[in-house]
Amino acid sequence: GNEPVYLILLGIFSALTYIPTYIAFGKGKLSLISPIFASYAAVVALLSVAILHETLSSQQQYAIIVVFVGILLVSTNPLDLLKIIKSRSKHKTDGFPEILVAVFTYSFWLIGLDLFLSGKDWVPVLLAIRVVSALTLGIYALLSGKKLMFKDRSVWKYLPAIGLFDVGAFAAVSYGFSAAIHVTIVTFLAATF
Repeated sequence: GNEPVYLILLGIFSALTYIPTYIAFGKGKLSLISPIFASYAAVVALLSVAILHETLSSQQQYAIIVVFVGILLVSTNPLDLLKIIKSRSKHKTDGFPEILVAVFTYSFWLIGLDLFLSGKDWVPVLLAIRVVSALTLGIYALLSGKKLMFKDRSVWKYLPAIGLFDVGAFAAVSYGFSAAIHVTIVTFLAATF
């Protein structure tokens, strides 16, 4: 029935996660923006309880807190964080609004992906989402006047490897959602990337 429409929406929302994420990466310090993005795992955990009615034992709740704190500690240089907190510069929040939009968009997208993948083969879903996402990003680039060329042509030699790693990571997450009972577990493991 509505599966093609739902797949198209998942692909569009996938692209709508990429846009603010990469805008934030371009504006802010990656050492701070990336861990903020990784906090989507905590948002998904809360959403999965609220929307999917998952239940978490107190042990799982403590584990989620420990994992979340671990993600922040591993991926953030505490000295950089202290400098930003103490700084009076207006640039200390560069990229922060965009990454928050990306966190919430991605969190809701993951809940939608989990709902859609239930009982389905994840491979065709992955391919369909990626195609729609790429088309959406291409339309965004055309409408916003972004050029689809690189100033430095040497970047092209890295794109196949980047694409393979990206698809590999997304395939692993998609498989995890199709096989797991609790979306929170898969999400926290995925957030460690």
